[in-house]
This record gives sequence, structure tokens and C-alpha cells, in this order.
Amino acid sequence: LLFHKPLLPQSSPDDSISDRGREYCVETIVKKGSHLIGRTVEEAGLRNMEDLFLFEIIKKNRVVRPAPPDAKLLEGDRLLFVGDTMSVAQLSSPKLGLSLPSRSTIPEADRDSIVELVVTPNSDLVNKKVKRSEFRSLFNGAIMAIHRNGEPISGKLGEVIIRPGDLLMVLAGRDLASRVNQSKDFYFLSSVIDIKKENSRGALILFAGLLISIALAVFNIVPLFTSLIVLVVSSLVFCMQSIQDLKNSIDYDLIVIIAMGLALGKGMINSGVADSLADRTLTLYDYTGIYGLLIGVFLITNLLTAFMTSKAAVAIVLPVVLSVAHLQGLPIPMMVLLVAYGGAASFITPIGYQTNLMVYGPGGYTFKDFFKIGLPLTLLYCLVAVGVLVYVYGL
Repeated sequence: LLFHKPLLPQSSPDDSISDRGREYCVETIVKKGSHLIGRTVEEAGLRNMEDLFLFEIIKKNRVVRPAPPDAKLLEGDRLLFVGDTMSVAQLSSPKLGLSLPSRSTIPEADRDSIVELVVTPNSDLVNKKVKRSEFRSLFNGAIMAIHRNGEPISGKLGEVIIRPGDLLMVLAGRDLASRVNQSKDFYFLSSVIDIKKENSRGALILFAGLLISIALAVFNIVPLFTSLIVLVVSSLVFCMQSIQDLKNSIDYDLIVIIAMGLALGKGMINSGVADSLADRTLTLYDYTGIYGLLIGVFLITNLLTAFMTSKAAVAIVLPVVLSVAHLQGLPIPMMVLLVAYGGAASFITPIGYQTNLMVYGPGGYTFKDFFKIGLPLTLLYCLVAVGVLVYVYGL
């Protein structure tokens, strides 16, 4: 609150997002039979469309940029627009006389919604052209448009190379959400348009059931695990979800990471590696005392989190920290909490955590912006966390 104005670009969220939204680049085609054929850009009403700007026309033998008002539209012309989220989504309507390329659409019976996805840094689609990404077969959806942190995107959409942090507007099939949830390629940002009517009654029943489950657990009437099992079974009985949806919602990667992390920790303890590293870590205590030791543990965990997942960082650091706690006689819950805080406070880079990347593109930020805010915020978070833990545990 105190330092974001002098340190961050003031045109980020306030101006770019609120006033004109995220500007996407979308490709359309003048197909056979369109009422636009033979008309100029101005006669077709494409010159002054609200919240949409026609910036390029790709004809068979040349590229016309900028698109002049007297340019005549012919069958097969590709028109590239820039516009905000809702306006670009409306281009999927056939009433305009424009069509999306075949790779940007899916059968009408399978359409469920139009959503926005953020490309993750470790996505398998990074550095691939849109047309080579096999997006439709992998995710049952079609890429309609791309937004890239304010950078202009020119040419056919299929030729655009996907980069980390790109925002994709996607025409989604019925199971796209479940496929995205079980992949490492995207973070779900928002739903723009719901094509099919949602099951509001089913959503209400599930929400009420969740509240009842929490209440029963709080008053020690029924364990939360038991209540949630009943709720999941009920959702299957009343056809609110399918067995396949349930299978797809399980994060197998997370289960494997936790299991392997525990195994790695046990192996480090049994082999003596944890004790050896703990002995070296305790040199911090000799020179700086308890505060220096705790701050060092926090910063090591946090530094690892900036370059790998927080789960992996915690799995590596925790065995060493537990050995430190045993050797020094420190409260184990305090050390576990310290590692948890260090793994959760990933503010320094946009790729450190999902939410960082979600605001990276839409906000128009850079790596430098994250570092300028993230570094002092991390240090402040560290000092507060260490201070509170020392106070609570009476050290």
C-alpha cells in the first residue's frame, strides 16, 4: 500500500484493465457467401466498431497494414482485430459475416463456454506455433485469440509462437476444464461467456452440503472426511458429476510429489545427510543466534521456491530443518511453520506461483516490477513471521 505507486507502472491494472480491458488479437475470415464480399471496410461497418479495431488485412498475395477504409473485402481475406475481452468473444457470432479459422472453432454441439487461460512457464506448448500445438485434441478446445502483455501480434493466428504468460481466449468444449485441471500447461483465469446453462440447482445443493459438512465437523458431530465422502457420493447419485469427472479432478502429480517428498525426507534422515547439512546450518546459530538461524531457514526455503514448486522446496528443506530442531532442542512445530511460511511467500518472480503469473500479463508487469515489490515484501514477511514465531514459542 505504501510503495506500490512509486515502484510499479501506474498504467497497469487501473488504466489497462479497468478502462479498456485486456486487448486480444483475433483472426477472422471472410468466407464464401458472406455479405461483406465486395464491400469496403467502411461500407461493411468494420471501421468504427465499438471496442474493436481492424488493424490488418491478409490477402492472398499481400498484407495490408494499417487497414484503410477503402480496402475492398474479398472471399478468403483474413481480418485481424484487436479488442477487449467481451468484444472479441462476440466475434464468434455469425451475424457479423465473419468466421473464425477452422482451428479456432469446435462443433457447435460440443461448445460449453469461452474462457481465458494463462500459459505456464513449464507448459509443453511453449515455443510451439498455435497450429502445431494440437490444442484441440489435447484439451477439446480451440484458441480464438491471444493477448501478450501489451505486445502487438501480427500475422495468422496459427503462425503465432506460444510464450509463457500468454493469455489465450479459448472456445471450450464440455470437458476442457477437467483436462486443464489435470495438466501443467495452463492456469484458469476466468470464464468469459457460458454457452450452456449451468446447473444452478446442483450448485446450490453442493454449496449447502459443504456448509453443513463444515458445521458438523466444527461441533464434532461427524468427521469432515466422512461428510465430504457422503457429499461426493451424493453428487454422483444425483448426476451432478460423472465418475470420469471425479477421476480427472484428482491431482496425481501432487500425490506423487508428497509421497516422494516424504520418502526423500526419510532417506535423508536415515542416511545421515540431513544431520550433516544440519550441522553446517547450525553455524548460522553460532554467529547470529536464534534470529539469524530462523531467518536463514526462511530465506533458503523461499529461494528454492522461486525456482521450483513450493511442494518440492519444502520436501527438500524440511528433513534438514527437523534435524536442526532435534540437535538444537527447538520446538518442531515452530520449525515446520517456518518452512511452510518460507515456501508460501513466493513474491519475487512472476513464475514463483500461479497467482503471480495470472496478474503478470493482464497487469502489464515485468520481472523487474515483481522484484522491486517482491524483495522488500519477502523481507518484511520474513521478519514478521520469525518475530511472531519466536514470541509465540517463548524463545
